[in-house]
Amino acid sequence: LEQGLLNRDITRHGRGRPSHQYRLSTKGAQTAGDNFFDLAATLWKEIRSITDPEIRRGLLGRVASSLGERYAGEIVGNTLQPRMESLGRVLAEKNIPCSVEGESARPVLSVHACPYPDLAETDRAVCAMEKQLFSGLVQADLRLTCCRLDGACGCTFETR
Repeated sequence: LEQGLLNRDITRHGRGRPSHQYRLSTKGAQTAGDNFFDLAATLWKEIRSITDPEIRRGLLGRVASSLGERYAGEIVGNTLQPRMESLGRVLAEKNIPCSVEGESARPVLSVHACPYPDLAETDRAVCAMEKQLFSGLVQADLRLTCCRLDGACGCTFETR
């Protein structure tokens, strides 16, 4: 109850002790299930099955935009450096280790663990979607300069 994960309903039936019924709160329901991978893998498989590259690219762009809308309010700053640092904090809150280094005019975002490792192993389009998402959030054209799938320790995003 203290963490806000449960709601308790108390019912009184005359004299004696009341009965208590417990149910997940909205916050509890959001943290109870964690089987998103099956859904994500299935959806990604269906995206990969789209044969028209223009339609597929458009769909991936819409996915990146939708994800970007979800996090846009957490990205602050008038210049690239604070925006990259905000993105780093958003990723860290999602348990994705990362760092922002380099000079303020050309900061570098290093993502030390892939947010979508199983999906990325099957389709590098995940990397392109992530690059598009990050570029939109920091409002700069980023490029993926190092990729975990190429044997690097993580993925590095730099401005063009």
